[in-house]
Amino acid sequence: MGSGLRLFCCPAQQTAWHLAHLGSASGLHSVKYAFNIQLKEDAIMSGKRIEREKQTIKRMIALYARRCPQAVAAPEHYQALNAYAQKRLEHCIFGEQKPACRRCPVHCYQPAKREEMKNIMRWAGPEMLWRHPLLTLHHLIDDRRAPPPLPEKYQQRKKQKP
Repeated sequence: MGSGLRLFCCPAQQTAWHLAHLGSASGLHSVKYAFNIQLKEDAIMSGKRIEREKQTIKRMIALYARRCPQAVAAPEHYQALNAYAQKRLEHCIFGEQKPACRRCPVHCYQPAKREEMKNIMRWAGPEMLWRHPLLTLHHLIDDRRAPPPLPEKYQQRKKQKP
């Protein structure tokens, strides 16, 4: 048990270290800390679906940018990509009934950005399971849902011949 600076990748890792190394008094504090973090994550989950999707995509992009070896070195690139994704979510034609993007009949992303997001999600998905399990679980459940029908104003109208 050294007396150096400890760096933790997430609150859960910090809590686990405290419980393992510092004993019951400090461990009790850590449990309270972990419980507060859990409450904050639950508050995120109780919000609207679009807000939860925004949090999920934001954390996936941040995780990819920080930890993936193939990530671009420029953080501005990922900030712009996150802003683009947030804007797309805000303007989703399905609103709260939004399907997972890969099941959506309307692809609102530009093709290059869509491919990049697919790569980010492929890499960050397994990592998210350990770092943000509630967001991941909700995302997986949402991914299993069937897409809703296209809203009327976006359905193609067949031209009737006289």
